[in-house]
Amino acid sequence: MCGYNLHKLRGNHCPECGQSLELQIALTEPRMAAFHTGLVGLAAGVGFTGLVLLWGLIALLRRGGPQTWQLLFLFGETVVLSALLATWLRHSGRLRRLPTATRWTLACGTWAMTLAAVLIFGLAVAP
Repeated sequence: MCGYNLHKLRGNHCPECGQSLELQIALTEPRMAAFHTGLVGLAAGVGFTGLVLLWGLIALLRRGGPQTWQLLFLFGETVVLSALLATWLRHSGRLRRLPTATRWTLACGTWAMTLAAVLIFGLAVAP
């Protein structure tokens, strides 16, 4: 928009630039920040564990790679984080209706899960 003050406008076009306008009613705060924070947290965890699992499978095929239990553990982490991500997406409406403190606690929990997956991976592959 051109920045023209639309107060007391009588038509559906901006008098300054001529663009068509559409008036709508929307929430002033749609409560999406915590949802997006959690979404990014879980997606990061799925991406990390999935890529490390793929790397482990390729390494296993090329030169022996990691042990089978390590790959199974990575597979389990990937499955759990993927299920949590699917649940997070499926229940986005319910999440937005929760109290603010609860939404942010859950969002921080998603990042804690991802950090735990990284730490567990580090411990599993440590010599």
